[in-house]
Order: sequence, then C-alpha cells, then structure tokens
Amino acid sequence: MSVKCEICGKELKTNQGLRGHKNFVHNTIIAEELSTQMTTEERLDDLEEFIRELVIQTARIPGLLKTCLDCMKGQSEIISYLITLLKDVKAKYDSCSLQ
Repeated sequence: MSVKCEICGKELKTNQGLRGHKNFVHNTIIAEELSTQMTTEERLDDLEEFIRELVIQTARIPGLLKTCLDCMKGQSEIISYLITLLKDVKAKYDSCSLQ
C-alpha cells in the first residue's frame, strides 16, 4: 500500500510515514517561510551590511599576508642557523670519530 502527500506529491509506504513526512517536512518548511519573510528593503539592508563587512575583511588581507611572509622569513632564518649549527656539530663529531 502506498500513500501520496497531497502537498508535494511524494509517495510514502504508510499513513504513519505520511503523517511524519507532513509533520517534519511541511510544518518545518511553512514555519521557516513565515519566520524568514522579509521585505525587499530589509533584504537590501542585510546585503549592504554583508558587503560592508566583506570590504572590511578583504582590506585586511594584504596586512595578514605581510605578517605571514615576515613570520616565514624569520622561520627561514632560524632554520638556516640551525642547519649551520648541525653542520658544525657534525664536523666536530666526524673529527672526533677519526681519532
């Protein structure tokens, strides 16, 4: 036996399944539509606020990139120094092991 939802046409196996479908899908959808209805002016205000925030965040990118590059440069210098130390230690070890 199959029952069909008269709202969306979805076919379900049982009446219980249909009741659950209507409760979870359509009541939720209707409630969301009612609670999220906005005027065009409200939507434009939200969009303008989003764009303003996007511009502010985008303007920060060059500074953040510079900070990252400065950190990478510092890390590179530290790594070069550590490599030099390791070479010195290896050279001393090699000279000791030859004796």
